[in-house]
Amino acid sequence: MKFVDTFSGIGGFHLGIKKAMPEAECVLSVEWDKHAKQVYHDNFPETPQWDDITTLDIENMPDHDLLVGGFPCQPFSINRPVKDKKATDENDDRTNLFKYLIKICEVKKPKHVLFENVARLASMKNHEGEVMVDVVCGELRKLGYNVEWKVLDSKDYGVPQQRKRTFIIGSLEGQELKFPEPTGEEVSVRDILEDAVDSKLYAEHRLTRQKLKDGKTTKLEALKKSYRHDIDKDEIKGKITPVSLILGDTPSGVSRQHDRLYSIDGISRTLATFGHPYFDVDGLWRMLSPRESARLQGFPEDFKICKNTNSALKQFGNAVTVNVIEAIVKKNFT
Repeated sequence: MKFVDTFSGIGGFHLGIKKAMPEAECVLSVEWDKHAKQVYHDNFPETPQWDDITTLDIENMPDHDLLVGGFPCQPFSINRPVKDKKATDENDDRTNLFKYLIKICEVKKPKHVLFENVARLASMKNHEGEVMVDVVCGELRKLGYNVEWKVLDSKDYGVPQQRKRTFIIGSLEGQELKFPEPTGEEVSVRDILEDAVDSKLYAEHRLTRQKLKDGKTTKLEALKKSYRHDIDKDEIKGKITPVSLILGDTPSGVSRQHDRLYSIDGISRTLATFGHPYFDVDGLWRMLSPRESARLQGFPEDFKICKNTNSALKQFGNAVTVNVIEAIVKKNFT
């Protein structure tokens, strides 16, 4: 099977498809971010690349059986920065990039499609009051695709991360489309930790420089003050469990996700492109390393990671969970 990997990021779709179908061939990847594009090339040097889907010559692009893509989620994401004015703009161009996927389907008619976006795609409405997931599915159905969608959570597929995402699958062949059942595998953040990480990831390095609104108290001091010593480890398995958090430093009085310290005996909150969480690693408080973030997304140990830590963490925050893609592909396209 030949596939085209659009909005490819660093290659989560590619890895998941190849795990499910080792014989599959990626005939084109499309990604505008030059840093993510470089990581993709480092790992899949044989795959032809294009940078901008809006300038793609659809008529002459390679024929393929499967079209995949995680089109930009910022307009729909609950984690978007408030200062990102574009993300709240009704005319945000990123909202309409999925139309290029529809155009590819119209012209090239791939037998199968697999798209991914944030969970809010299933509830957020456009200017006409239509739910966005219904808009995307409706466009595919107009082209003759049998389409199904569902919100899946990465924690149900063998990784210790809560990551709810909307998945859309479609087929021109009229086959019954199904979503994979949860694996039932229980894993925790502790299972993906490295023995040693860069000292710059520790709270002592980062949070002593960040102060609360009072201009005096550091975030590290605030977290130490609110630390909970009464948590039963047996009760937090499979859950996101803050063991400390900063209260009162936001307008609502509720701490932001990245102003919390989490237990490694539970699972991680959703990896994002900013505001990376801290974990209590047996008394040492730190962020996850790029390799640990890779494991949290199901990436293999031999995956070549960007050498810049901040860029790598952002890339894994943008990535799709490999295990989920593998499970969907095995269920429908093998």
